[in-house]
Amino acid sequence: MARTREEELGLPPKDTAFVQYGGNATIGDLQESKLVEEEADLDKVGDTKPDAEIPIPKEVTVADEVPIGGLKPTNPPPPQPEFITKETTTQIPIYRDFEANIVDVINKTTVRVDKDFNQTAQKVGQQDGDYLGTDPREKTYFNVVYPHFTPDDGNVFVIANDDKEALVNNMQVDNVTVTDYPHSIVLKLNEPLNENVLTSDEIMIGSKVLSDVSESVVLIPPFEEEDYQVLRTPNIDDIQSPIRDRQTSYTTQNTLTTTDTKIRKNFEDTIISASLDSVELNVDYSKYTNFVNFSSAEQRLKNFKYKLEQIQTYTQESKSFTTVSASLGERNKWDRKIREVKQGFTGYEKYLFENSTTFTSGSAIQDTERFNSAWPKTGGSGTYSSPYINAHTTASVATTWYTAQIISASSYDTENRNSVNNLLPRFIDEDSANDDFKKFNNMIAEFYDELWLYVTHMSKISDRSEGLVDRNEGFPDDLTFDIAKGLGLKLTSNKDLIPLERWHLGQYLTGSTYVQYSEVPEKDIQSEIQKRVINNLPYLLKTKGTKRALEGIINCYGIPSTILRVEEYGGPDVVGKPQFLIKKRFTKALDFKGGQNVTVNWGQNPKSGRRPDTVEIRFAGKNSDSVSNNRVLLEGNDSGSNTFRWGVLLRDNGSVDSRGHIDFVLSGSNGYLSQSLLDMPVYDGDFISLMVNRVSSSGAQLADDSNSQKIKYTIYGKRYDSGRSKIFLEKSSSFTITGSSYNNSWTSGSNKLYIGGLANTTLVGAYQKYTGSLMEFRMWNTALSESKFDNHVAAPSTYNGNHFSASYTDLVVRYSFNDDKDLSSDTSILDISSDQSFAANGVASGFASNTFKSIEDEEKARVPNIGPNRPQSTKIRIESSKLVGNLNHQKKVEQSSFDLAPVDSNKVGIFFSPSDVINDDIIRSVADFNFDDLVGDPRDRYEYEYRGLKYVADQYWQKYTSPNNFWDYLRLIKYYDFAIFDLCNKFLPARANERFGLVIEPNLLERSKEVVGKTPSFDNLSFNGEINLTQYASENLFSASAEYRTYRGVIGYDTNHSASFGSDIFRLPTLYKLGVNDRSGNYGTLYLQASASVGGPNYVFEEGVQPFISGSRLSKHNQEYRFFYSSSVSASKNDFYSSSFVASEHDNNVDSYSNLANLFYEGCLQTAETTPDGFAPVETSDVKQTRLVVQEPGRSRLKTER
Repeated sequence: MARTREEELGLPPKDTAFVQYGGNATIGDLQESKLVEEEADLDKVGDTKPDAEIPIPKEVTVADEVPIGGLKPTNPPPPQPEFITKETTTQIPIYRDFEANIVDVINKTTVRVDKDFNQTAQKVGQQDGDYLGTDPREKTYFNVVYPHFTPDDGNVFVIANDDKEALVNNMQVDNVTVTDYPHSIVLKLNEPLNENVLTSDEIMIGSKVLSDVSESVVLIPPFEEEDYQVLRTPNIDDIQSPIRDRQTSYTTQNTLTTTDTKIRKNFEDTIISASLDSVELNVDYSKYTNFVNFSSAEQRLKNFKYKLEQIQTYTQESKSFTTVSASLGERNKWDRKIREVKQGFTGYEKYLFENSTTFTSGSAIQDTERFNSAWPKTGGSGTYSSPYINAHTTASVATTWYTAQIISASSYDTENRNSVNNLLPRFIDEDSANDDFKKFNNMIAEFYDELWLYVTHMSKISDRSEGLVDRNEGFPDDLTFDIAKGLGLKLTSNKDLIPLERWHLGQYLTGSTYVQYSEVPEKDIQSEIQKRVINNLPYLLKTKGTKRALEGIINCYGIPSTILRVEEYGGPDVVGKPQFLIKKRFTKALDFKGGQNVTVNWGQNPKSGRRPDTVEIRFAGKNSDSVSNNRVLLEGNDSGSNTFRWGVLLRDNGSVDSRGHIDFVLSGSNGYLSQSLLDMPVYDGDFISLMVNRVSSSGAQLADDSNSQKIKYTIYGKRYDSGRSKIFLEKSSSFTITGSSYNNSWTSGSNKLYIGGLANTTLVGAYQKYTGSLMEFRMWNTALSESKFDNHVAAPSTYNGNHFSASYTDLVVRYSFNDDKDLSSDTSILDISSDQSFAANGVASGFASNTFKSIEDEEKARVPNIGPNRPQSTKIRIESSKLVGNLNHQKKVEQSSFDLAPVDSNKVGIFFSPSDVINDDIIRSVADFNFDDLVGDPRDRYEYEYRGLKYVADQYWQKYTSPNNFWDYLRLIKYYDFAIFDLCNKFLPARANERFGLVIEPNLLERSKEVVGKTPSFDNLSFNGEINLTQYASENLFSASAEYRTYRGVIGYDTNHSASFGSDIFRLPTLYKLGVNDRSGNYGTLYLQASASVGGPNYVFEEGVQPFISGSRLSKHNQEYRFFYSSSVSASKNDFYSSSFVASEHDNNVDSYSNLANLFYEGCLQTAETTPDGFAPVETSDVKQTRLVVQEPGRSRLKTER
């Protein structure tokens, strides 16, 4: 323990005053004052006067005497000092080190540090700071010296971003271009830098410490024992192999993070800095209840505003250096500060900064109400290339929004019973001195809010919301692989080799510029697809091993069935039963709303020179608000007089339902003739296929448009049910017209056809323009058969005709209405018929906008027979059998319908194929044509192609004007995720022979042919030639002459008659009776007295031409009219002057055949003894009329229970 001088000399205690002084300090030292009591000279009492004033040095200040301890003793004893003490107090400064970081260099002698002397003084306990005495320590001065290199030793290099070294030959300080210290340095290099090094890029200058060393190494293989095992090489072709044939090339960090500054910064801010973050939760930050539980919503909103103000301040500072030269460092500094603030954003702050919201009214119970909860935006679209621009904190829109949000947040905090501040004692909460404590409390509470979010989101693992509209729905994207694994499904990704910028930002490099690859980054697209798979996993597991499971997976990946679908092959092939291919098709339809139509030219087409013989249309009528639903579907019109000639009308039945009648109407001199399809569901909104055709009364195709012909008109109406995959509704009606003005209405009487109707005043009755939808309209120059029309009904996109090339030669006009445009500006309806040499585009009128709508159709198209590996959908075999004789225990008498059918194929195809599109078109254009008839010609045995198939192919390919560009197809499919094939393989049966990926194969009309056993060919080595001897002699040595005689005559000319009569013998009858007056021929009485002397009977045949049978045997009883005309004109008008009965060609021996007699008159008398199965001819079953049972699709899905 220290002792005072009084104590050492035995003197009584004396009050002592302590004074502390500050001092000056310089960089490197910091002083701490220390009080030192020095002893003064001690003199005798007698030598000094007790009450005399002792001089005090200037540096010493005497303080008022205050007793130590604060208490002054009372009644002190009288002093009896023997000595008087003279005290002198001085101070000796004690210095401490001052340490600080240099943050900026002002000039060569001045730097800026991150703290001052006072801060360090307070840290060591000294309150006064710098020493302010008379003798401060000298300040330390700086001289900033930059390290420099001397290129003389040839060891200084410049290293750019491509890690390429460039030797520095010389360097020089440039204080002219950059006048501010430390100026700039100009380097002369041994070789130029890479072209990728740009202005403002960072480079390094350094010298090699160690020189390059190269050593030769000799590798000696180790000694191998005889007993060893060799690992099998990986089977990279196996789709289940964990080792995949996928490799990446070596890359640098700059290549990985790109050379684009914006993209690189985004990677650093979002990927590198967030590499240790937890799973990002899907939180809906529009409502405080979703993320604020313990903390304060108001304080979190204030925190964001403070950070936003910082960003805006830093941004303004950075902009101020834009026009200043050599300010790159300043701009980088402010940019770094902005990035640091953004990296510190919480999830709520990211939501406020990056999202744009608007208020949407709705139901709070149904969660359809949306609030304007994000910071107001003044621009941008929210994409990477165009992010949202936040409104300035001082803008009126921002202050208004912020004021309202503060009120809402404060109200929420007040009512939040879990808020930590609400749980504080009242005296703490009401004391304003505790504001800092409450802020600290909120900071801790926000940390616990993060824990609370993870706990509450544990239940979202079972949430199967896809989040297509709201990404905050469902489980987090980061957990898709783990959740799928927990459900027994191992998902794979095919995006591991795509560039990082495309995966994370949706950007890709084209040339030297990065452009938008997709609005949604690849990572979000993959997460959305995988969520769909997980959400549909129960369905996929239930249907595993079936076609439905594979189609479900394709739908989850969003790939259209027109590009990728499940192909099944083989199946039964039964004579008389066509094979079908059932698939979904996405197309368009055009809506008519009662005031529109499409005009097409109804004239002679260049192909046939006639009016069309068939008109097809597919429509879906709708009820309108008007009293009457009488509508015009098609109207043939004379545009000159605006007169109705023929048409197809929809007639309302007068009841309140969706049913009506379809009328085919012809206009003529005697009014209207019509044929109707009665009681059809024409107004229910489902599509009906309609066909009107005309043929000769005999059923033959028409050769011309002559109105005098006897023409049969037929109208067909049918509907296909996709639920049962069959045509379930079909009606037809026809009438025959013989040479009249009604035929003229179809041909020359009309020249315009209005699809949707014109509904002019000449049309009988109150009919209006069509209301509903249209899909297909076609005109054919031949009468289409009903079987071909049936294929068009079940598969609307098919356009096969009566023969394999009819789709090119007979189809005149085709409008598919599969478009997507505004018909008010572009009124053209394109004709997409195969032969574009005659294209009759339609003209739309009355449309005010784009009225095309999307349609999803099921198509059941007939498939050509191309062999056992043809694609088809009729894979299920429903056996039916019959008895071919009496039951026998020795031999089988039952014959199954599939006994001769080929064995089924287990091949399944899920692949992209460029030729698949062509095959689809071939199937649509030729339908169920049997290709076996084209490849069995024995003449092709030694040929390298099938002549029949080649002819059909040539007929099909003539509609192509240029080859298909397969590269466009391949560029298209690269956008799809090929991980779908790994997933599909997990849901295939084990016996399936799958074909995955991309398949390049020939189309249906291409079949390779190899010649086996072709006879050998040889060259004919025998040659013939001529030598012209006349060129070697002065005169001709050889001469040749010839005569060619021609004769001209008349065959069968009879000189006994005048030439004016047709005396060609070929016009004479072929039968001549002897002894009979010839009244029908030209010979008169020539053979009247003749007779056959040998043989008989008395008639001979003289065959001028091959005889033919022109009629049937004449009836003995039946007769028919024969009309007689005076001229060809009267015959064309059916104006006969006489008629008589003649024997009919009707069969009169019907009673000679027992089966015909039974059929017409006696009836079929069957008993249990005569029926083939031994049962009664008529069987009845009692059923429960009130009970229906659903069965698998067949002829009907409903059956009754007995």
